[in-house]
Amino acid sequence: MGSLQTSLTIAFPTYNRAALLDGQLAWLERAIRGYEPRCEVYVSDNASTDETQNVVAEWRDRLTDRVAFRANRNDRNVGAIRNIAGCIVAAGSRHVWTVGDDDLIDDGAVGYVLDELRRHPDLALLTLNFSSRLVTTGEVRFERCYRFADDAVHADGRPLFERCLEEDPGGVALTTAQIYRADLAQAAIREWRRGLENLVTQIYWTGYCAAHGSAKVTRETQLECAAGTHFFVGNPRLSYKLDLGDTVELYARLTRIGYSRELCLRMAKSQLEGQKRRLVKGVLRWPGTGLPAVGRVAASLARLYVSAKT
Repeated sequence: MGSLQTSLTIAFPTYNRAALLDGQLAWLERAIRGYEPRCEVYVSDNASTDETQNVVAEWRDRLTDRVAFRANRNDRNVGAIRNIAGCIVAAGSRHVWTVGDDDLIDDGAVGYVLDELRRHPDLALLTLNFSSRLVTTGEVRFERCYRFADDAVHADGRPLFERCLEEDPGGVALTTAQIYRADLAQAAIREWRRGLENLVTQIYWTGYCAAHGSAKVTRETQLECAAGTHFFVGNPRLSYKLDLGDTVELYARLTRIGYSRELCLRMAKSQLEGQKRRLVKGVLRWPGTGLPAVGRVAASLARLYVSAKT
């Protein structure tokens, strides 16, 4: 295990993308120079069948004399969400940064994050601003997710999270953009175990941390999100589950930790706008997915309507 004397666990959840993991660990080797005593590295392989284990072994040999390096291989593919959660639970440092294996991160980002954590050791949430590029075409989707004029630390992270949620929920969902105080993120996972079945549960983890302490969103970008490569892209059943049942359920869940009921209801209704036909089609096409999604939408909306009126 790592030690809480280290400031930051940098974790890499991965599955069958050995070349991308190799590239991220090469980035880490450059970015971590001079900061090794303050970090630990953790790789979680989700039962890959490619060369991932060889990549892990090679980098363990190269890095282990410089920085604490741990690796895990799941006995089976537990799914992307559970693999990410496993990284957070395994963190041995005060803060945890779970890095996607396909996002491009500035070489100076590790130093920036550690400097922020040194200045604000109790920071509950640090969200890194980012640009986004479509992998398939190379097209830049946007240059900066959040166009906030300042990047001050907010003692109460809730209003900042709500502002982010309303402006672009994707910004607080992106794995690589979030640095959590590990104990808070671990508590979020424990307190909503059902959330491990929800494909947008990371928004809840982010909101949970913000609701229990201080938060900051950086003004400048520190990374580029590789858009179009997420595990649900190209899988219409998973996209249906995410867009309908999971997202509406998430908004209802956020009200339980103190977020605006009116905002969450408005976001849920916006998510469902124009989706009635798709909701019905999903039930007919994938009843095992569609029927539970409809049930969760109905139950979540009922909770939101009732709570917004009380």
